Amino acid sequence: MTDYDPAAYGDAWVRDYDQLYQSRDDPEMVVAALSPLVTGRAVLEMGIGTGRLALPLHDAGWHVVGIEASAAMIAELQRRAAGRSIPVHQGDIRSFHLDDRFDVVLLAFSTLFLLPDQAAQVECIATAAEHLAPGGVLVVEAFVPDHTRWTDGKRLALSRWMSDGIEIEAARHDRAAQTIEVRYLSVGARTEMRPLRLRYAWPAEIDLMARLADLDVDARWGAWTGTRFDDASAGHVTVYRKPL
Repeated sequence: MTDYDPAAYGDAWVRDYDQLYQSRDDPEMVVAALSPLVTGRAVLEMGIGTGRLALPLHDAGWHVVGIEASAAMIAELQRRAAGRSIPVHQGDIRSFHLDDRFDVVLLAFSTLFLLPDQAAQVECIATAAEHLAPGGVLVVEAFVPDHTRWTDGKRLALSRWMSDGIEIEAARHDRAAQTIEVRYLSVGARTEMRPLRLRYAWPAEIDLMARLADLDVDARWGAWTGTRFDDASAGHVTVYRKPL
C-alpha cells in the first residue's frame, strides 16, 4: 500500500483511546505473565500508545522503552508524570534501530495487524528480533480471526451506546487478502467518522514469520491469564524466544 501512514491509527483514536481500552486487560496480569519469562527487566513496547501497559510495567520496576509512530499518542503518554520518565522514540515499528537490546519486546493488542501487508509484518518481526538480547522473548498478543462474524464479507453493528449518542461500526472483510476495513461513525454531541484497517494473520502464519527471524515458539496461551489455547480461543498470547 503506497498510501500507508504508520501514524494514522494513533492520530485517529488518541482522543478516546484510554476511555475505550484502559480497562481492557488487568495490567497486573500482563506484568505477572511477563515476569517469569526472563531474568532481566528491560522491555521494548512496539506501539506503546498512551501507556496502557507501559505505565504498569514501569510501576512494577521494569525499564520500559517505547516505539510509537503517532506524535499525538506520545504527547498523551507524556502528560502523565510516569510517562515522562519512559523513553519513547517516534518511528515506524516496521523498521527502526536502537542501540540497546531488551529482555522482552512486546507487540500487544493486535498491533501487528495494523501493518498493511504480510511483507510489513515480516519486517516488523525481524526488527523486533534484532532488538532482543540472547535468550530474550518477543511476546505477541493478537486476535484469532472469526469468519462467522461476516455475512457476504460485510458487517454492520452498534459499536457503542453513549450518553450523548451512538457509534455504528460498518466493516468489510476480504478473506483472500486477510484484511478488515472498518468505518466507525459517531453520531451525537459530535459527528465524526474514524477508519481502521487491519491485515490479520493466523497464529501459524505469525509462527512462520518468527521462524524466519530465528525465533522459536516458547509458549502460547489463550489469554494473559495463561489459559490453554485451543480451537475455541478468540485470541492468543504467544512467546517467541531468541536462542542464546
